[in-house]
Amino acid sequence: PFWLSVLAKAYRLQVRDLVQKARIPVQPSDGCLLLGIPDPAQVLKDGEAFLQCVYEEPDVAHAHGVRRVSKLVIGDVLVYRNPCLHPGDIKRLQAVDKPELMDLVNVLVLPVVGECSVAACCSGGDLDGDMFSVIWASDLVPPMHAMQPSLDYEAVLREAGEPVGAKATTSGRFTEDDLVHFACRVVANDTLGKIAHLHLAFCDHSAQGDLDQLA
Repeated sequence: PFWLSVLAKAYRLQVRDLVQKARIPVQPSDGCLLLGIPDPAQVLKDGEAFLQCVYEEPDVAHAHGVRRVSKLVIGDVLVYRNPCLHPGDIKRLQAVDKPELMDLVNVLVLPVVGECSVAACCSGGDLDGDMFSVIWASDLVPPMHAMQPSLDYEAVLREAGEPVGAKATTSGRFTEDDLVHFACRVVANDTLGKIAHLHLAFCDHSAQGDLDQLA
């Protein structure tokens, strides 16, 4: 009875996460979370990416019960960054083999050419430490016609105006008061989690989902 209750509890937790947070487990052989970096060799074209992953998977034949697997991903991949609020925040790229980048492991190498940065198209991100979710399982990568155009986040920021508590320095040097003001500004604008949850609730309620213009 005790172990049965433990299994039942674990089952309820998994189902709760799936229902409340829409968490779908993705195996390491099908996707991973990687640090995004710019292409140091400048060999990637617009719409391409490079990634090779090293991970462990169960192996009863191995002495330690696991074995290290090295995988060079080739083909269509789905790339996004949390929070993913707009349909255009999801990008479909072509993972390619580049010998010049073979020494880079467990990172997502993105091109430095193109009309718009891939990182910027993913929820307005950049390559100064942002983490990107990458999925290459064929049944989870949507067809190209289902992809949506990226949102122009710079235009949204210009339309929104200055953030709450914005204050420009006049002397060009930051004082202790400037640091205090900056900390207060961060607290005043710390609503990303609330916005993400409200956006999810609205999309669930709307018949058009995240394609609703009000979203």
